[in-house]
Amino acid sequence: NASALMRSCNIIKNKLVSAVNLAMEYHALLPEHMRPEHTEGKEGYIHVTEIRGTTENAVMEYILRDHDRQKLEDKIELMNRAASWINARYGEGSCNVEIIRGYRNMKEILNNYPEVMGLAEKALLEMGLQPVSEGARGGTDGANLSFMGLPCPNLGAGGGNAHGRYEFCDLWELEQSSILIRKIAEKMDISSQRWYYKCNNQSFTLDDCGKLIKILEIDNPKDIFFADAVNCEITKNDE
Repeated sequence: NASALMRSCNIIKNKLVSAVNLAMEYHALLPEHMRPEHTEGKEGYIHVTEIRGTTENAVMEYILRDHDRQKLEDKIELMNRAASWINARYGEGSCNVEIIRGYRNMKEILNNYPEVMGLAEKALLEMGLQPVSEGARGGTDGANLSFMGLPCPNLGAGGGNAHGRYEFCDLWELEQSSILIRKIAEKMDISSQRWYYKCNNQSFTLDDCGKLIKILEIDNPKDIFFADAVNCEITKNDE
């Protein structure tokens, strides 16, 4: 009722700290020019994806992305500095930042394996297409596989307006992607390359393929590259 509300207001005057207001204040501390709507190409960004809360507790979720590792670390530092400012004003523990690492730039790995991109480029040329290589603001699977030991660049798959309400697939591009994959597979004559596999502290060449398949429990020898990338370390002899 009105009297109870007035008594409550008298008690909380200049004392109440609303978590919702604190969350908005925190967000306002982050640079506006780093929002995704103000970036393009390889420019990194800080993107708030969700806000939920009450007077007592509020949570905001962000995506931080950058092609440069140091610039990404700088953005993390910005987030932490904003939290420190909030805590200095409202008391320690008022704001906490939790960083959950996602994936890194696959280029760090692909730079060491130019022959991987070379296979895709040659296959595209044989298809009568001109290879175009550009950075993508994404690529979770390819990035994680690359850092697990399997260099895995992203190949175009016919999608447009990714992650949006009007995302679509182009049938012709999908068909071309299928042809591209087959051509790359045809060029992967593994018997002509000197690959060494390290598994269970033992090293094997492809001449030991039967022994390796037995250790990895691979039913189909054609799966050897993928299975080894997940479970073992791949190295190539440059001699």
